[in-house]
Amino acid sequence: MSTIANAWFVPIAAIVAAFVWQPKAATAQTVALIEIRSSPETEDDFLCWSPVRARARLSQPSSDDLAVTLRGAGVGPSAGAVGFMAGTSPVTRANYAPKEELQIVLKADGSWTEFFLMGVKASDGGKDIAVRAELANGTSIGQTVTMVRVRKNAEHLSPKERNNFLSALAQWKIIPGLARPTRFEDFFTTHADAFSKGIHSAFGSMPSNFLPWHRAFLLNFERELQSIDPTISLPYWKFDEPSPHLFSADFLGAKLPGSNEVDLAATNPIRGWSAPSGQPLTRARAADTMAPMAANVLPALACTSDSCPDEFRETTDKFEMNYHNGAHGFILGWLGGGASPRDPLFFLLHANVDRGWAHWQQVRDRYDSASKLSYTPEGAYPGSVKDGMKEGLYANDEMWPWGQKQGNWGTPNTTDDDWLPYRFPFPSAPGLPLSETDYPTPAKMIDYMGAFHGADLGFCYDDVHYVDNGPSGVIAGEQ
Repeated sequence: MSTIANAWFVPIAAIVAAFVWQPKAATAQTVALIEIRSSPETEDDFLCWSPVRARARLSQPSSDDLAVTLRGAGVGPSAGAVGFMAGTSPVTRANYAPKEELQIVLKADGSWTEFFLMGVKASDGGKDIAVRAELANGTSIGQTVTMVRVRKNAEHLSPKERNNFLSALAQWKIIPGLARPTRFEDFFTTHADAFSKGIHSAFGSMPSNFLPWHRAFLLNFERELQSIDPTISLPYWKFDEPSPHLFSADFLGAKLPGSNEVDLAATNPIRGWSAPSGQPLTRARAADTMAPMAANVLPALACTSDSCPDEFRETTDKFEMNYHNGAHGFILGWLGGGASPRDPLFFLLHANVDRGWAHWQQVRDRYDSASKLSYTPEGAYPGSVKDGMKEGLYANDEMWPWGQKQGNWGTPNTTDDDWLPYRFPFPSAPGLPLSETDYPTPAKMIDYMGAFHGADLGFCYDDVHYVDNGPSGVIAGEQ
């Protein structure tokens, strides 16, 4: 009797179970796809502090939805870290609240589930973070690899970061095997040609676009280096502190005793750096044991909302006259004239000036390019010069040498050679705005992290966060 009962019990139990819904268990074949910037390409899988759109889905349709947890796993103790936020509505500085992990549901039909991804700790010179989709038991069913690419204090770069930067710099100057001339001469001749055409204020006597023009100039340079090595960010020279590592033969050069020539180690990739004429790199001073200026020369770098200058015009003159001119004047040599970009130290000097502007922008919340508080003059060139305001200085004007309109800037380009110093196309970057046909304007340089209504330009600084204090529990940029 018991044998017969058991024979009937098994199939009946199976029938009952078939009518009770249970989530489908993931199998070894279940795979999740994860895309940063909602693109299958890996060339744009680089983060800064700004939130970027990302998405995940099952690689093949399934009979059931699948719950997973998104986590970032760093490779090595000095790896970067990422944060997550749910939803599809734009992230703002007001609702910015990244989490170390995020639970999402991958849809059975294989459609995308969107979320936001952002850097919360800088990487160490490479893609060192795996963004994973994990099951409840911790099994990873899919991942993509990224890095948090941040501009850092040159004095604190790891050996890997320093060597990556120097190697790319050497290739950029020489550009072996490419069917175009070196960009090195383009950069310093362009800066020299524009020296008195708005990118400097002539010691405060005329309006300028000094800060946004140099921000675009730096970004152009940085993107060209990244076309050689995409892991690179432009370091900055914090010139209110001594920088013995930066001013060494292994980095940007040590001044030879009794001479203005700069010594570069035999193993340094940029050894032999010289002008096209063959003139060796020169500096009158080095900042290895002393700094060009004290930190209190420009309070904006450590200011509060009460102590900061309030308007852009006042601020830009302070940055140029005090902070910027003091650093150039201390080093001299190649840095003492309009062709100063011949010295690679130029770009690190100006990155620090730009960093100071970024600090001021955050403290004063100056990201609205339509307001004279954030930039002066607003709007577009009205058609005639007034109060020294030339075409190219207004917020919505194309800036020379990138734009097609030359205006009052200089000699118009009359040939099809895009590599002339009077006009060269702005380098595009995967997943980021600005390109050969989307020219920089002062307005496009203002909200560089997309914190107001602008577009994330793909760069940020290790001590200037998306919000004032960085994400909860993890300070962005903290090393």
